Amino acid sequence: MKEGSSLDGGVTALVWVGPPGGTVLEMRGGEMEVRDLSIIGRPIGAEGRAGIGILVTKPGKGIGSGKHHFPSLHIEDCEIAIQVGQKPTEHNCDNLVFGYLTVTNCGYGLRVMNAMGMGFKFDYVHTRGVGEMFDFWGGGNLWVDAWKIIAGNVGIHIRDEPGFVAIGKNNASYVCNNLKLDANSKEYKLIQQDGNKPALIVLNHGHIANKVSLEKPFIEVGGNTCVTLRDWYNFKIGKIVAHEIDGVKPNILLDRCRLGAFTEPQEFLIGKGYLKLRDCMVGVTTVPVPDVLIEK
Repeated sequence: MKEGSSLDGGVTALVWVGPPGGTVLEMRGGEMEVRDLSIIGRPIGAEGRAGIGILVTKPGKGIGSGKHHFPSLHIEDCEIAIQVGQKPTEHNCDNLVFGYLTVTNCGYGLRVMNAMGMGFKFDYVHTRGVGEMFDFWGGGNLWVDAWKIIAGNVGIHIRDEPGFVAIGKNNASYVCNNLKLDANSKEYKLIQQDGNKPALIVLNHGHIANKVSLEKPFIEVGGNTCVTLRDWYNFKIGKIVAHEIDGVKPNILLDRCRLGAFTEPQEFLIGKGYLKLRDCMVGVTTVPVPDVLIEK
């Protein structure tokens, strides 16, 4: 065990001692369960930092991989905590279910490289110092029941990578519930979408700590994407950036949100898109914000 680490509760630990860029645990085939496991890499800047904590891949042509279950898992100090697939043509590395997952000091949390990327379910996620938690190169099919964010840069990154977009464009949907941005998260971009991949994004029950300074865009989307934020507390002004791509504008809905630092509805939207406010209130008051549809 490296200095400064501690493990409690009787979990098993895999500690990386190999060369830089290696994979700690590779899972092939299907229907495996990994529980009460802690994967420990090496900190950024240390010699021999692990590349991937867990790699889910397929063993050969015609045989899928997935249906794995991770009831309790902790990964720290790896460049990528969990990677699914190794190339865009590697289908059926999906249907992964996570119970209690913590990711600490990793460059990426879950990177999905196979084109379809379906069926990733998380009961509870705790991230601390993670550059990008969910990094989708192809399609995407994500459900998160609860997520606490302590420090980091990006929550969900929907990429526009050559060779991935066309294959996985028909299943890009991302649903997250019960999100809490801790005061330590400071400037955090929850959604970063590149390009014009059609996507459905639903974010329910969010709480942004009062001390968080969202000077940068909180959500940035483009093209044929629909975003719904429902029941958010302290959602601050002017932090949604929309990009018109090939004549198509994103569609954003703020529903039953408490809008901090509110002045004018138009200030919530930067760029070109559609924004609807419905049943929202000003800050912690009961002053209603008029329902309005904004087009820019």
